[in-house]
Amino acid sequence: MEASRPEVEESGWSPVWLIPLVALLIGIWMVYSSMANQGPLITITFATAEGLEAGKTRIKTRSVDIGTVESVMLNPGLDGITVTARIDKTAESLLTQDARLWVVRPRIGTTGVSGLDTLLSGAYIELDPGKESAGAKTFTGLEDIPLTSPGTPGLALKLFSDTSHSLTVADPVLYQGFRVGQVESASFDADMKQAVYQVFIDAPYDRLITENTRFWNVAGIEFDASADGLRVTTGSLASMLAGGITFDVPPDLPLGQRSDGDQPFHLHPDKRSAFEHRYQYRAEYLVLLEDSVRGLTTGAPVEYRGIRIGTVAKINVDGIERSGDSHLDKMIPVLIYLEPGRIDYGDSQQGIDRFRRDFSEWITAGLSAKLQTGNLLSGSQFVAINFHDDELPEFPEYYSGYSVIPTSQEGLEQITHKIEKLLDKVNGLPLENTMQQTNQMLVQLNATLEKIEQFGHHTNSLLADENTRQLPAQLADTLRSMDKALAGVGPESENYRQARQLMTDLQAALGDLQPLLHELNNKPSALLFSEPKGDDIQPVAP
Repeated sequence: MEASRPEVEESGWSPVWLIPLVALLIGIWMVYSSMANQGPLITITFATAEGLEAGKTRIKTRSVDIGTVESVMLNPGLDGITVTARIDKTAESLLTQDARLWVVRPRIGTTGVSGLDTLLSGAYIELDPGKESAGAKTFTGLEDIPLTSPGTPGLALKLFSDTSHSLTVADPVLYQGFRVGQVESASFDADMKQAVYQVFIDAPYDRLITENTRFWNVAGIEFDASADGLRVTTGSLASMLAGGITFDVPPDLPLGQRSDGDQPFHLHPDKRSAFEHRYQYRAEYLVLLEDSVRGLTTGAPVEYRGIRIGTVAKINVDGIERSGDSHLDKMIPVLIYLEPGRIDYGDSQQGIDRFRRDFSEWITAGLSAKLQTGNLLSGSQFVAINFHDDELPEFPEYYSGYSVIPTSQEGLEQITHKIEKLLDKVNGLPLENTMQQTNQMLVQLNATLEKIEQFGHHTNSLLADENTRQLPAQLADTLRSMDKALAGVGPESENYRQARQLMTDLQAALGDLQPLLHELNNKPSALLFSEPKGDDIQPVAP
């Protein structure tokens, strides 16, 4: 008998399989939902990972958590570290290209103490959202904390400077002596060879910044001994001690449109250069100099009879194509800018065309350039243009593509030329006859001096003689004798009285003799003959 086989009831799909299927779908949905709600993953590079921990360090903006550091790894070249962080999806819009990130940790520096609250909570990464709309996922973290807190109202600006570095972080930005901002960063652009300063102007002073604003340095005390003279410039006491910059709009310019921070500004070394009028149109000329250019600097003035008409642009210009003329090729090329707007030609293309035509005629008429000393203390020189009577060497109209202004010599070369002329005049003088006469005069003078010397010897011998020495004593005795003699005939002496009496008697005697002398004068014979008697008496007739 054949054994019976158990009957198995065959069925289709079992509902039990719904459970794992639903679980799988839920898992897939959860994974999708999790991935869909995740924010972007960003990378940040820092110089060091001090205070940073994967899974713990938070990323904040304005004290709100917006992400977490997921990993901290060394760079392959050991030139820093790379932080990978997950940002919340709600904060994805904050990841702009100009966003700034830095590590907030306890710091003590020249700008003060900051980050003390992280001693307990631990370091975190602060994010300062930028203004650009384009997003970014890779950032270079700041090593120093920006001095201006995120969200501070005001205006951030970039300043470029060609002068040496003189500002540091936290130096003040002043306006009319009031602090209105500060320098946030200072760096050097090696490609542009310029110092770059990031400054922040606090509100409401940010509305003072316009497109025509000029910035200049007011740090310390500035001594300028250029060809324009000696000038001393000082800022306020605070700026002298701590340095700083200031700004204003030149009085000859309108205020202009308010700046939005996108326009870069040039940081001038001083107020004079900041307020100096900038001419748009200028004519380039080349000056070939034989003299030494020591003391001539870029920016030195170019003057026509004391009126500034241009500026020295370059000294010993690079890229000059030599002409093959050994004399010209040995000269030092100096490029100058002549600005017709300075002398009422107008700062326009029409003005510069008219200036070039006139200037060409002036060169034909004898206009030339030469170096002159502008400051004896510093030896600064400038280019002086004028009509000169000196005979000029021949110069080409163009040299290496530049219009050439003829030059006359100055300084050592001109002095040497004048000395040569003076020597020629000296050589033309009758020096031989003059020398002979001079020799004769010297011989006579020598003979005279010998006689004077002999006279001196004789005088010394005479004075040394014993008899001569006795002369003063003898002379004194003689004088005493004369005094005595004079005392004997003086008015009070007896001799004087007797002589006076004798003279009186003698005068009386002469008075008595006066009639006799008168008679004798009339009748010399009166002593021999007596007075004639009268006529004989005649008898009278009866």
